[in-house]
Amino acid sequence: MGDISFFMPITKKEPQKDGSVIVTGYASTPTKDLDDEIISLDAVKKALPAYMEWRNVRAMHQPNAVGTAKEAHVDDVGLYLRARIVEPGAVNLVNEGVYKDLSVGIFDPE
Repeated sequence: MGDISFFMPITKKEPQKDGSVIVTGYASTPTKDLDDEIISLDAVKKALPAYMEWRNVRAMHQPNAVGTAKEAHVDDVGLYLRARIVEPGAVNLVNEGVYKDLSVGIFDPE
């Protein structure tokens, strides 16, 4: 198995005076992903504290961080994320609608 991902639409974009942009939306819900698998809300809840230690937001599941999560919590719908995107190229891609989605990535080395 490789990387697992599923994309959820950015529901709100808030340009900031410093040139960054705040994006919000669900990054994961308990629905089938592109690998026909479901990430349970319990699994997301279990992983969230470790993620929030670093809070990196990455572009297209690549190793380059483009921002940080400002808020993340799991509710009845899924993993809600509010993140500040600071990398200028990524900010431009968000503002132009090229980056339209949020997603979680799970690396499985097996």
